[in-house]
Amino acid sequence: MSNGADTYPTDLRAEIAELDAWLGLVVNQGVNVAAGTGDASAVARDDLREAFADLDSLLHNRRYLVGAQLTEADVRLWVSLVRYDAASNAGGRIGASLDEFPSLWDYARDLYQQPAFTATTDFTSLTSPAATVPDWNAPHDRVALAEIASRAPQG
Repeated sequence: MSNGADTYPTDLRAEIAELDAWLGLVVNQGVNVAAGTGDASAVARDDLREAFADLDSLLHNRRYLVGAQLTEADVRLWVSLVRYDAASNAGGRIGASLDEFPSLWDYARDLYQQPAFTATTDFTSLTSPAATVPDWNAPHDRVALAEIASRAPQG
């Protein structure tokens, strides 16, 4: 079964595969482990916070995970991000909320505010009773970031 990465230009395939290798384990699967109890959960919480900090840094100058183009890697990460504060981290079970990582939070809102993501996201179906859902419609500056990046010299 193809992961879809073969549909991207060769220069993006390796970067998408590298992202998938750690995002799948540390973020997508790690969120569920981090929400539990015990030593494994404590390690997963630390790893998740570090991953969010790394993503925050990566997304500071990029609109999407691999640059200016939305890829399958973004969609995979989206699933965990949209559920993070609404379910997994409801009531602060894991720790820091998504909005404590400004570039990552802007990125998540940028994805949500695109019609395909908005139309397929139903917060009522994924929000825990203890959750405080942040304002996913708050403004962000990701489009401006993409425009600036597209004017930068390629090298």
